[in-house]
Amino acid sequence: MRRVAFRVGLFLLFFIGACGGGGGGGTQSTGNGALAPLVTTQPATGVTPTGAVLNASVNPNGEATQIWFEYGTDSTLSSHTASPTQAIGGGLAGVPVNFGISGLAGGATYYYRVMASSAGGSRAGSIFSFTPGSPGAGPTVLTIAASGITTGGAGLSGRLNPGGQSAEGWFEWWVEGQSANPSSTAHQSIASSNADIPVTATLIGLPPGAIYYFRTAGSNSNGTSKGAILNFTTLSNETRACKDCHGGDNGDAGQVVNNAPNITKYWLTSGHGKYSTRAPLPVNRVQCEDCHDTGNAHTIALKHDGTVWYWGGAGDGTTNALPTPFKKAGLSGIVAISTGESHMVALKSDHTAWAWGSNFHGQLGDGTTTFRSAPVGVLLAP
Repeated sequence: MRRVAFRVGLFLLFFIGACGGGGGGGTQSTGNGALAPLVTTQPATGVTPTGAVLNASVNPNGEATQIWFEYGTDSTLSSHTASPTQAIGGGLAGVPVNFGISGLAGGATYYYRVMASSAGGSRAGSIFSFTPGSPGAGPTVLTIAASGITTGGAGLSGRLNPGGQSAEGWFEWWVEGQSANPSSTAHQSIASSNADIPVTATLIGLPPGAIYYFRTAGSNSNGTSKGAILNFTTLSNETRACKDCHGGDNGDAGQVVNNAPNITKYWLTSGHGKYSTRAPLPVNRVQCEDCHDTGNAHTIALKHDGTVWYWGGAGDGTTNALPTPFKKAGLSGIVAISTGESHMVALKSDHTAWAWGSNFHGQLGDGTTTFRSAPVGVLLAP
């Protein structure tokens, strides 16, 4: 009997121990019913060459909670400095918390995270980082490719991170061979921030067919910074034949030329002889450089304003014959186009793709085989 009782006692002890504790995962508890706080580390603000403000949000989860920050130059924070603890109460909503640090070394990368503890347990937030600017260094600048290029101008774009201070942004630009004497656009005032701020300018009155170079520039109280140099070529007014910007099949061929004053003309010859034009017809402000394509019996063209135009057979996604160009409804901000035998695809500036026309083999990429007369989004992998 004693041996049986001893074994039963061991079983009960093991069963009780195995059933205790609980918790873990996203809502840790200590076994007393209390929940650990929820913590979210957030980006640092007010970054200067010697200091910054660390930020976070902490939800006490109904228990009186203490928070603090760990920070240092160790990316794992195995070695770190801890801020004084702050009591944030025991509510059920996120509480913004922050801590200012100083005496940092400019140019070094600092890592930090929020920590929180309550009767429900302890939590560590994700590790974030920031890099104070070196003393005397200006804002961070980025040059972006020119857009809206015409015979007499172009749009310049860039980005500027002021580094937590007020700043100014502008562009330096020059015609080929004149880099020693660059011109500057008007300065754009930028408020204190640690975010990337767009900088834009428009150049006008430039001669056609010329190569121009440009770069983003910016300054704050620490100094001046200049971005990478890019270039663009203004459009030419000269008549020229199309090079590598037309195609076709089944006996079709498209031809395009640029003709002063910056008017593109086209003609379409068909093996079927159905949609031929006897003389070139104008399509205003279409540049012939990889912006025009032909399919079975149709042609599409991309204008500088980001609109798509089409003509011929099935250019509108139907069987209609269109002897003159029509703008495709529902498309804007287009940067590239292409066409198949009887379907078309357009790429927008936001990197989404749109297609319309025949879909017998699923070539529109919308997950169906349904014919589409209006553009539909292509299901691109993320």
